[in-house]
Amino acid sequence: MAPVFDCSVVAFITRVKTLIFFLFFTNVGVLRSLEQYLLSIQSRNFTGSDLIVTVSRSNRQFYRPRALSSRVKTRATASVRDTLADGRGVAATEHGQVVFVPGVWPGEEIVIDVTVTSRGAATGSLVSVLTPSTARITPSCRYANDGQCGGCPWSFVEYEAQVEQKISRLQSSLDRLGSYADIQLISAPSQIAYRNRAQFKSDGQTLGYLAAKTHRIVDVECCEVLSPNAAQQLRRLRSQLPNPEWSSRRGWTTLDIDDQVDEPSVNQRPIFRQANTQQNQAMKDWLRSQLRELPSVEYCLELFCGAGNLTEVLSASLGAEIMAAEGQGAAIEELSAKGLERVTPVTADLFDDRSFTRLLADMEPFDAVVLDPPRDGLKCSKPLMGSIKGVQWIIYISCDQATWERDIGLFQAEGFRLDHVTLLDMFPQTPHLEILSICRR
Repeated sequence: MAPVFDCSVVAFITRVKTLIFFLFFTNVGVLRSLEQYLLSIQSRNFTGSDLIVTVSRSNRQFYRPRALSSRVKTRATASVRDTLADGRGVAATEHGQVVFVPGVWPGEEIVIDVTVTSRGAATGSLVSVLTPSTARITPSCRYANDGQCGGCPWSFVEYEAQVEQKISRLQSSLDRLGSYADIQLISAPSQIAYRNRAQFKSDGQTLGYLAAKTHRIVDVECCEVLSPNAAQQLRRLRSQLPNPEWSSRRGWTTLDIDDQVDEPSVNQRPIFRQANTQQNQAMKDWLRSQLRELPSVEYCLELFCGAGNLTEVLSASLGAEIMAAEGQGAAIEELSAKGLERVTPVTADLFDDRSFTRLLADMEPFDAVVLDPPRDGLKCSKPLMGSIKGVQWIIYISCDQATWERDIGLFQAEGFRLDHVTLLDMFPQTPHLEILSICRR
């Protein structure tokens, strides 16, 4: 029997309410016929729910629809309902069209220019704010104020409202997970001058950040969120302009600065370090406090340990043997040099199933897990899920809400409950949130 694919209908152009967009299917002939049908209704109002398309498993081919329309722009009024993870507002026009708009806040009534691409995505640029939020302020940073720099997309909003929105977004994840855990909050004591490191781009003539959703360099003379030492490094870099050595065929040279390192890292990503010194200390204090409340264990597996930011706390507070695993060899070398008690550093690619499986096979049975992954989260989860039957508790620190929610769902399926959730605001003026969580049997 041929499989049935249910494809959600998405917004297309102003006069077309919905459209089905396919990338991978097995019967190209069926899809070409469907495409012709969609072209035929492009100039008419079309209201659809979901369409069911039946295709064959034979003759599997790659299918990419032809462009159905050029970009279409219209002006509309809209109400802002929510925000996305990247900070843009989710707005609905008077006709019910959903549009993603930067620089707006929930509850505002706005006028926007709506652009709909041939792929059906609707984005908006702000024309004016008819009814501003009471939380709206004028950014003190001139680059954010003129809409050039995309580094601080929420700098036009009062800090308290930023935090409330982050809590609301995290609560939505808890609701989807069926968790009744109360969200604790660690807000940021400093909303500016907190960043101890940053990445700049330079084409030899200009130096700064990339504009939002572009590859265009915003020439930045100063940056309010940089720590004093980092700001001094920015000024020192700018004093070297123009610099032909920073010109590149790729369009720019990448310069990473760190307020603990005198020279920038050029076209090479440095070892990871949390970019907010105050909030990193708050995170370590949180971990130390939670370890006092958790049952004692004999063997702990720490994943994505980096250079030992959290390993230092585990070594001093846990009283257990710790296997600290990380894929970046330079970070493991730095951790090894610290000589932490009861810590065995191991280099392992935790995004590779075979490498991860070998790591677990070589370990003693462990009864606790601590992980602090990058944004991809626990991308290779199968090896770990097959090895946690004896685990009492899991401490999961995440910088990405979507992958955290996915991974917590996997732990729940293995019999764990989400016992504790803390939102730590690592990056004020941005939608970023750090999630500190504990799962227990």
